[in-house]
Amino acid sequence: MQRLWSSRYKGSTKWVYQSIDDLPIKNWFKIFETNEYSYLVYGKKKYTESELAAIWAGIMDEYMLLFGMSKEMINYIMHTKRLIGLEIDSALADDDKKKSIDYKIKFEKAKFKELNPVKEEQDNYMEIVAAVETARGGHQIDENTTTVRKFYTYLKQLESGEAVKR
Repeated sequence: MQRLWSSRYKGSTKWVYQSIDDLPIKNWFKIFETNEYSYLVYGKKKYTESELAAIWAGIMDEYMLLFGMSKEMINYIMHTKRLIGLEIDSALADDDKKKSIDYKIKFEKAKFKELNPVKEEQDNYMEIVAAVETARGGHQIDENTTTVRKFYTYLKQLESGEAVKR
């Protein structure tokens, strides 16, 4: 299946989460809540916004291929693509056009916070965690170490009535 986003970021990716297999669920929710890709970085290395956006695009692609897309996720993707396009335009623009593009970026980022496709999971996080922990015989979930893949796999298992595996 072809990727929905451009290919995964090809640069040096040390000290940054780059997959749903290593990104903690807490950081996943923070990125959607704040639209700050800095939650992908866990080390000392500095990354540009465009580098982090490319890494985030790969993570989103991986998530969608595995778990599918809701209407909210589709809206989020379209807005993300528009925002990334504006950021590229800003980086390439001369000073006169850059101010106008940067204003558009600021406006789009303000709208972006309304497009949180994982809001339901965030709002019901404690109930979901309690249900998963109960289904797992009391084995606790740590939001700092439970990855996106594990969290949504648990959620899928709960929704389908399957036994929740450890």
